[in-house]
Amino acid sequence: MTADRAVQRVTRCRLCGGADLHPFLDLGAMPIPNGFLEKKDLGAPEPRYPLGVAVCETCWLAQLTHVVPAELMFSNYLYVPSTSTTMLDHFGRLARDLITRYRLGSDDLVLDIGSNDGTLLTFFRRQGLQVLGVDPASNLARLARMQGVNTLDVLFSSALAAEIARNARPRLVVATNVMAHVSDLHDLCEGVRTLLADDGVLVVEFPYLADLLRRNEFDTIYHEHLSYFSLQPLVRLFSQHGMVVFDVEDLPVHGGSLRIHAGRAGRGRTASARVAALLEEEARTLQGRAAYDEFAGRVHTNMARLVELLESLKADGRRVVGYGASAKGNVLLNSCRVDTRLVEYVVDSIPYKQWRFTPGMHLPVYPEQKLDEDRPDYVLLFAWNFLEEIMAKQAAFRARGGRFILAVPDVRVVP
Repeated sequence: MTADRAVQRVTRCRLCGGADLHPFLDLGAMPIPNGFLEKKDLGAPEPRYPLGVAVCETCWLAQLTHVVPAELMFSNYLYVPSTSTTMLDHFGRLARDLITRYRLGSDDLVLDIGSNDGTLLTFFRRQGLQVLGVDPASNLARLARMQGVNTLDVLFSSALAAEIARNARPRLVVATNVMAHVSDLHDLCEGVRTLLADDGVLVVEFPYLADLLRRNEFDTIYHEHLSYFSLQPLVRLFSQHGMVVFDVEDLPVHGGSLRIHAGRAGRGRTASARVAALLEEEARTLQGRAAYDEFAGRVHTNMARLVELLESLKADGRRVVGYGASAKGNVLLNSCRVDTRLVEYVVDSIPYKQWRFTPGMHLPVYPEQKLDEDRPDYVLLFAWNFLEEIMAKQAAFRARGGRFILAVPDVRVVP
């Protein structure tokens, strides 16, 4: 069932307004990636939405070809970073680094856009800073407030920013893995500029487009991620709103990410050498159709190889299950049309997902302990961005001969 009436087809770039959009990958129609189903819902029609991506040949922002309404995806969200030691370590380092770099103290307010369950803000709060989260998922906002993190369960907007600014203006605004979810980028930037203290800083993290292309990370493309950023479009975007990107950092998290630092223009801030060098590299490697079309070709090859491997294992009588009931995994399952015939079920550590079914392919989701009880031969790892953490956690599974299958950046079996 395709729900076309709820979908907006993108005909102009959301950043520059240009109409020169080059579609380069179409993954077909599929359910929203975090739309896990309860058993009672399995017989009901399941809406599917087009999932394709294009790049603007004017400003080089990569973006989805269709937009699904945000309320369908974020009102009750099922991903929480506090279940991952990788993300806990990452957020802890981020908070410490920013407190030191910007000399933040107890009088300073930190605001997190897309604050989820408040995990990042807890690290600032423990250091005595004032914190405020903004997240539209009511279930996660409740969890954050239970941890003592004041959270507004609404979508961030320039109107909300103006309201907050009447009472307090943060010296630090953070937005980790959230800008990709935002349809109106200009409203976001205007809100941040209104909100920030005069000497305030915005710090944004996002999966880096160059790494996505280089590492064939096609499963990172899903309905929640409206945009896929390189540095150059963001420099342009912030400049239009009186802000300057003055530093950038490479990060290994989520298969390769960037962290950018931005603030109001005209306060003596100039772009660092790292910003200039990365912009020069992107001009050589990302501003032409070839990089995108070559990526799409590799993706289709990988998809075919994965299905071939799973079919071969099935023919040999081997049992395969999935690990990590993630949005990435659901994109992979639906784009490759892999159902319970080839992958019997999925295990996951997040209680909210357990005992539900994956969208589209309807694989049941069980607690991780099922691996010890059931002893399958292979595990298809959907949450590859937490590979080291998961491999360490599942040492017993590997010790008895269990093996992992990876589909990104290429199809391979890990002993």
